[in-house]
Amino acid sequence: MSKGALMTRVLFATAVAACAISLTSCQSGSIAASTMGGRPTVLRYCYTSTSEDPGAAVRRIEPFQRYMERTLHVRVDAVRTSGYAGVIEAFRSHKVDLASISPFSYVLASEKADIEALVMRGNAQGEPGEYTGVLAVPGNSPLRSIDDVIAHARDLTISFVDPASTSGFLAQNFYLQSRGIDSQKDFRKMVFSMDHMASLMTLKAGKVDVAACMQRLIDGYLANGKLKPGDVRVLWTSPPMPNQPVAIRKDFPASFKEEIRRAYLEMHLKDPEAFAAQNLRAKAFRLPGVQLPYVAASDVMFDGLRQMARGVKNLSLLEH
Repeated sequence: MSKGALMTRVLFATAVAACAISLTSCQSGSIAASTMGGRPTVLRYCYTSTSEDPGAAVRRIEPFQRYMERTLHVRVDAVRTSGYAGVIEAFRSHKVDLASISPFSYVLASEKADIEALVMRGNAQGEPGEYTGVLAVPGNSPLRSIDDVIAHARDLTISFVDPASTSGFLAQNFYLQSRGIDSQKDFRKMVFSMDHMASLMTLKAGKVDVAACMQRLIDGYLANGKLKPGDVRVLWTSPPMPNQPVAIRKDFPASFKEEIRRAYLEMHLKDPEAFAAQNLRAKAFRLPGVQLPYVAASDVMFDGLRQMARGVKNLSLLEH
C-alpha cells in the first residue's frame, strides 16, 4: 500500500474513532432491533452534527421523531454522530437503521453495508437536487487562478472537510488528480477541518492558503452577512453532484421502506413544523433551496460518484 493510501486509511480510521463516543447511546441496540411481522419495534435514526450546539440539534430532531413515530407507529430513537465516518461505521456495525448521509459517505457505506437510498432533497422542478464543491482562497491571496494553486502547491496549505465528504474532499481530489496533483503528497501541508463551516472560517482568517467546501455555504454566508464580498474567492467549482440521500437498511420489508419514503415525501404537507425543524441548521445560514421537499432517490443516482471515487489515486476507502 502506498504512503498516500495509508495516510487516507489512517485519517478515516481516526475519524471513525472520534465519532465512536457519539454512538455510545445506541450500544445496547448494536444487534438489530426486534421486529414484529417484519417491522421493527424501534427505528434507529442517525444524524450528523459537528459545530452545531447540542441543544439546537435536539430541537431540530425532536419534531422529526414525533412525526415519524406518529406516522409509522414505531418508536424512533435518534443517534447523533460528529462526522460522516460515524454514520458509515454505525451502518456497518448494524447500530442504526436510517440516516441522512453525505453522497460520498453513502457510496462508502453502500460498499460496506446493505443499505439503499430512499429520498433526497429536490429542486424547484421537483427533481432530485444537486450541489457543487469549490476550491477557494482568502480574498487577499496572491493566487489568482486554479493554475496558480497547482503551480505553487508545494508552498501551500490546503484544508479539506472530511475524508468522506463529497463536496469537501472527493470532488476536489478528483479534479486535482486530473491536473497531475496528488493532494496528499504535492501540497506543503494537507489538513482536515471535519466541518464545512470550519473550513470556510479558517480560510477567511487566512490560516490556510486554499480550502475545499460546498458552494452553497459560501452563498449562504454572503446572504446572511457572515461573509462580505471579497472575503474569499472561488477559483474552481465542481460539476453538479447529487444531493445527500436518506439511506435505509435493505433488509426491511419493502412495504415498510415505502412507508418511510412516503413519510418523507409528505412531511412538508402533513407536518410543516417537523419539516421546518429539519431545516433549522441550514436556515441559520440561509442556504438556497433548503425548504424544497424531499423526492424519491435510488442507488443508481450515485454511480457517477462511485466511478469518480474509484478513479482517485490512493483513495482506498472503497476497499473491503
